[in-house]
Amino acid sequence: MASPIRGHPYSRLGSLTALVLGAIDRPTQWTRAADDAIVGYGRGGVAIVRSEGSPGMRVLVTGGTGYLGSHIVGALWREGHDVRVLARSPERVAPALAPFGIDAAEVEATVGDVLDRASMDAAVDGVDAMVNVANVYSLDIRDAERMHRVNRTGTEVALTAAVERGLSPIVHVSSYVALLPSSVPLTSASPTGNPEGAYLASKADSERIAFRLRKQGAPVVVTNPGALFGPYDPHGGGSTRFIRDRLVGRTAFSAPGSVPAVDVRDVARAHIRLVAYGTDQARFLMMGRRLALVERDAILRRVTGRRLPAVPVPKAAMPSAGRVADALQRRGIDLGFSSMGTYTALQEPPVDDRDTQEALGVRWRPLEDTCADMVAWLHAAGRIKAKQAGALAGHVPAVT
Repeated sequence: MASPIRGHPYSRLGSLTALVLGAIDRPTQWTRAADDAIVGYGRGGVAIVRSEGSPGMRVLVTGGTGYLGSHIVGALWREGHDVRVLARSPERVAPALAPFGIDAAEVEATVGDVLDRASMDAAVDGVDAMVNVANVYSLDIRDAERMHRVNRTGTEVALTAAVERGLSPIVHVSSYVALLPSSVPLTSASPTGNPEGAYLASKADSERIAFRLRKQGAPVVVTNPGALFGPYDPHGGGSTRFIRDRLVGRTAFSAPGSVPAVDVRDVARAHIRLVAYGTDQARFLMMGRRLALVERDAILRRVTGRRLPAVPVPKAAMPSAGRVADALQRRGIDLGFSSMGTYTALQEPPVDDRDTQEALGVRWRPLEDTCADMVAWLHAAGRIKAKQAGALAGHVPAVT
């Protein structure tokens, strides 16, 4: 049995987080190692290091079966915290957490909905802190009413329940899109914006609720992740489609614009640090760096060894293309983008999250590593063929 590696970039003394130790396919089993940690071989060929013996908190995670939410649950659990997951569909808990070596019985799953105050009151009972990740992410205009209801009303219900129960900290996960549009660089001091599009507007509205509660004295802190990339996305959301569609040839065009891109595993780790850090700072940007759409293609060519030819799209054509995509969405035809997507890509203020990295002691890994792991996972999960994964077919991506 290998001992945890001191000085590993994704570990800290006395409380190690997970790292890949080798491709081993066996049921989860745990063996004690050094530094108050236990090592377990998880499903999918990864080995997990979980800290033990350090004081932990009991943390509620809403949206814990989603992309970022499941990574946050995994990171909390590895750090020795007790985790409660609020889930509308309890059958989703086990498959969402299995990649992290977590058996569903090792976390507490409570059935409920952020729109239902009674279930939220039950969910916050007996926990110390909350990370509110629950939201509907969609660039489909047909989901506008549902996004408004869950992202705005659900945020108010969830945060109010946590505030009244005295939880601290209460971390609300917003998005970089809530700060748009902006003619100046985005920083932790940036105000909430007034962006176009149902999803973007719903995220801006939700963080206004969070800041209103904070102004009233509640220990609420807001995070603004960039576009999330990386492996282990339980439901194949927007960023996963953004990469997969390019690899399978569904979006064989090269468009202008960019998004602030960051690895989902690094953002999860930052949230764990934030739970311990407290609430002195109101907003934490977790945006990584800008990833141009043409650079995405260049990275995918390098990591897969494929040619991936693309048809260039002029910038002037993008708004019109977005409106056409919206019209087709209303008829049930999804082109893989929309006016919300084109609007977001063309909003390109610089981003500066150095204060977050300094305060929480995190660093964002290179996007080339992130994309390589994402492609490897897509193949391992059966979502692309070996030919489409290219040189990364058969690789096992790290869970952290």
